[in-house]
Amino acid sequence: MIVRSQASVSYAYSLGNLRINSVVSSNAVDTEIRTVKLLGKKTASHEFFRPGDVITYNLVITNTGNFAASNVLIEDELSYQKLVEGSFTYSFLENSKAEARLLEKAGGLAFEIDELRPTSCALMRSASSPTGPSLTTSATPRSTCVRRRPFEARKYRRRRPASC
Repeated sequence: MIVRSQASVSYAYSLGNLRINSVVSSNAVDTEIRTVKLLGKKTASHEFFRPGDVITYNLVITNTGNFAASNVLIEDELSYQKLVEGSFTYSFLENSKAEARLLEKAGGLAFEIDELRPTSCALMRSASSPTGPSLTTSATPRSTCVRRRPFEARKYRRRRPASC
């Protein structure tokens, strides 16, 4: 964003009985307002998963501002998942010498980017494997039936319980 500024000077003086008033304007000065605006979008290779599946996540961070962002820290929560060893990769979608570093932490990951230039994007990719509680059985609330087949990753409609 550019802000334009210009000063004016008003003055008056007298020459005998004659009073003179005048206004003089200075040159205009344009000042650029530096802004950093980061946008993030995360996508997953699966909408649903089962224990043992591997999910690949893509995380795109874009600087839509007009000034470089520095010391960027992105925290990524991965509940009930474990990072697949060696799966972290990154790239910048412009000619950048920046680097991204992966930090593992309890319950998730953190990524550090030393600099993200204006109108540039960083793409981070990692894979994880679910480690959560067992999803192999579930009880229906209106009966004593227990599903004995493995959990299937799909949306269930509420139905009447089948007879056991």
